[in-house]
Parts: sequence; C-alpha cells; structure tokens
Amino acid sequence: MTLAVLIAAAFLATLSHSAPRVLHPERHDDAPAPRFGLDLEALAGMEHVLIKGYEQLFHKNQGLTLERLEEINEAIRSGNANRRHKMPEWVYTPGSDYVPYTCLSFGASTVYDWWALQLGRELPLYRNANNGREERGLNPRLIELEYFRRAQRQDPYYLLVPRLFTMDPVRRISVPIQPRGFAELLIEDRPYVAVDPVTGEKLAFHPDDVMEGRYVQLFTNRFLEGKTSQDKAELLVRGLEKWGIAYVQLEDQKNPRLTGSHTTAAIGYFCLKPGQGPFDCSRNRDESEWAESAYFIIHDSFGDFPADRPHDSFGGPAYRAVRIGSVDQALFFPHGLNAIARPSGNGSWTLHFTNRAGKAVEVLDVAIEAGSLEGAIGDEIIASVAARHYFEPDGGPRRFKFLLSELDSPGQEIPRTPRSPTYRRRVSR
Repeated sequence: MTLAVLIAAAFLATLSHSAPRVLHPERHDDAPAPRFGLDLEALAGMEHVLIKGYEQLFHKNQGLTLERLEEINEAIRSGNANRRHKMPEWVYTPGSDYVPYTCLSFGASTVYDWWALQLGRELPLYRNANNGREERGLNPRLIELEYFRRAQRQDPYYLLVPRLFTMDPVRRISVPIQPRGFAELLIEDRPYVAVDPVTGEKLAFHPDDVMEGRYVQLFTNRFLEGKTSQDKAELLVRGLEKWGIAYVQLEDQKNPRLTGSHTTAAIGYFCLKPGQGPFDCSRNRDESEWAESAYFIIHDSFGDFPADRPHDSFGGPAYRAVRIGSVDQALFFPHGLNAIARPSGNGSWTLHFTNRAGKAVEVLDVAIEAGSLEGAIGDEIIASVAARHYFEPDGGPRRFKFLLSELDSPGQEIPRTPRSPTYRRRVSR
C-alpha cells in the first residue's frame, strides 16, 4: 500500500467519527492519484476558501442518457447510409462508469461561465450533446468541434490521443488531451461555425470580451515526470486567490505520470491533517505542510448529485476533492480592472476599482507609488492595487496612472504582461 493511500485512509478515518462526512471514497480511492466525493454542505463547518460566486455555476453533466444514445445512433445509422467512411455508433456498457470523454470541453466551458457571471452576463441555454438535456452556459460541444477541426493540422496545442492508447469508450473516437488548446479556444478573437457531423447542427461562436484575451499556465508536468512537486500545492492555492477559477487537468488515478486525464474546474481549497481533522490552512508553515494538508475543491462535470453517489455512466458527485499529487497542470485566465480617481473635496481624491463590467471587487491593498491623493488638478499619480481574483498575469498587483481633475479621472493601466497569442496569431508566425 502506498504512502498516499495510507494518508488518505487516515484522513477518512479521522472524518468518519464526525457527522456528516466530508470526504467520500470513490471506486479508485486506493489508487496512486485518488479523487473523493466532497460534501460541500458538510464542509461549511470547517475552515475553507471558495471563489466568489461559485454557487451560481450550472452543474453540467457529461454523462449519458439511454434515450440520447438511441437518438444519436439513429442519426449515425441514417448518415452512414451515405458515408464512405462509416461513423461508429455509441456504446453503453452496463455496470461501468464510462461516459463520453468530453471533460476538457465541459471544464473549459465552466471556467468561461464563471467569468461570464462575474461580468454580469446571463448564461444562455443549450442542449447537452451527451444526454440531450437543457443546460446553461457556453456549449461544450461548440468548442470541442473546433478543437477537432484544428487537430487536423497536427498542432501541438490540439493533440488527440492515438486510439492505440485509448479512445472514447462511448463514441469510439480519438479524444482531445491538451488543455492549452481549450484555453486558446476560450480567448478566440474571430467567429467560426462548427457543424456537428452526427446531427448536422450548426453551432456558431461569436467573440466577446468575457475572457479578456489572456491565460496563464501556472504549472504542468512533463510526460513520465516524477510526482507533482510539493511547492505546487501552495502555488495553486495562491493562483485561486489571485485569478479565481482554475482550469485543472488531473492525473490518471491508476496510472499517473503518463499524461493528464480528467480535466475540470477548481473553485477552492481546504486543509486536513492526519489525526487532526480540519486544519486552518493559514497555519501551514512551509511547502511540505501545504502539500500534506491541502485539498482542492472541484466543481465537476457529472451533474448535481450528492457526494456519496457512485460514479457511473449517467453522472457522479457534483463536487470532488483532490490533493496536489492528483493534479497534473493548472491554467488561469487573468482579468483586468477599471480604476477611477474621484474628487472628494478639499483638494483630495479617492480611488475606486471595479471589474471591466463595473461590478464590485474585493480590494486587498492599494499603494500610491508616485504622487499624492492630496494633490492638485493636473497632478499625476501612479497607484498599484491588489484585488482578489484580479491580479496581473505575472502574479503581481495591477498598476494605474491617473491625471487628477475636477471630474472622475479614469486610470490608465500600466501592464507588465502582453495578451496571450490567439490561435490565428500563433500559427501565422
């Protein structure tokens, strides 16, 4: 039995004496990179941190329904009558946990949805391609289809796993594996139309300003690299505080260190210690204590089911928990701020910050680097601001320049990092 399994068992034993239970073991809880069903309501009595507005996210489900499977297979059979290269029919395996391998698109769309909500956008309705149910948010099928199209160019951002190694157990096709491709799809600046080869449905992407053109790959592990290093636990915690929701690829539970596996969204964290139970994360003194105690809260893509529901082809726990050893890579999408210097009378000004949609943000610190808020009209000041979820892509506070006037003076940001290259700009280099 591995050390990771022994530690996980100790945590579960600690929590088994408390009611209700927080962590629920899953089928592969004794694997090298385990995941656990998480009872988020039970977590309410413990020290924990969640990103703002997580509860507004829709619980998308990449699981099947048998009605949808038959509907799809009827469409495939009908289309195959006129196809030279036949499309495989979908397969349901009773007693398994096989679902369409669409986690990358579902996780990416959830990340997009959270930022859309932070900017006050209404999430549109769409029909889930896997089960036919109505859901809200960015349609995962839209971005998955565009990923497949770009994969035809053998672009390293749009890799497909060779079917020799694995394939989608339901759709019986090659599957996407590269989170960077989906990150790039979220910041796309040109419209496109994707045609579903199964149903013939046309899905249109219209560029907007929700993702603001930037993403950061905080860390990633190389193929066959040793386990995720201890410092990544605190690094991921800081990332959640600085940039909000994380797009994370988890390790294969039974075979970590090959490639990443399930990809989803991380929305917070909490800490447990063997023999102690709940633990205030702020008491961690070094990277080894962070690695030992930190659990990351996953908003998963298997519907809105309880933590103790067994994972199957139709869904699984709404929330899960993983430790850093189960995380292969993490990406974030930094967002900017609006800033105003407002006259308050008697030759003084106050600074006000919102997100780009004018919504309130949690300001942690403001520092005046040059000039003074007790100045005169025409003076210039430079200020830096640290706001939760709105840090610069390099991890530092955002900096603004203001020219004081008798009216509200908008700040001009002084960026340190460029926008991320879009697909069009990257491939045309």
